[in-house]
Amino acid sequence: GNRRHIPKSVKEQLVTQCKYLAPKLVARSNQVGLSTVYQLRCMYRQTGTVQRKALIVGRPRSLNALDISFLEACIQRAPDIYLEELQEELHTAHDVSVSKTAIIHAL
Repeated sequence: GNRRHIPKSVKEQLVTQCKYLAPKLVARSNQVGLSTVYQLRCMYRQTGTVQRKALIVGRPRSLNALDISFLEACIQRAPDIYLEELQEELHTAHDVSVSKTAIIHAL
């Protein structure tokens, strides 16, 4: 699509301009889509802000997709591998130290 990041300050200006100008004119003069202007106005009316709250809450994952793929490959190579050995392999290859429980949850 034709998505691009619009800074918060610009979004706030768009909402302010909508108080005095037609949404079509605001969209055209700021080179943004008309639907963007409508969505920002709607969000501002509902929440009082022009930015969505982050969906990700809580602690970040200790293993990324590459680490998990590596562990899966280790298991395919040696199906009878122990968790301790997976920990060591991961630490040696990716310099990542995680608990056995984290490995179990990831797989």
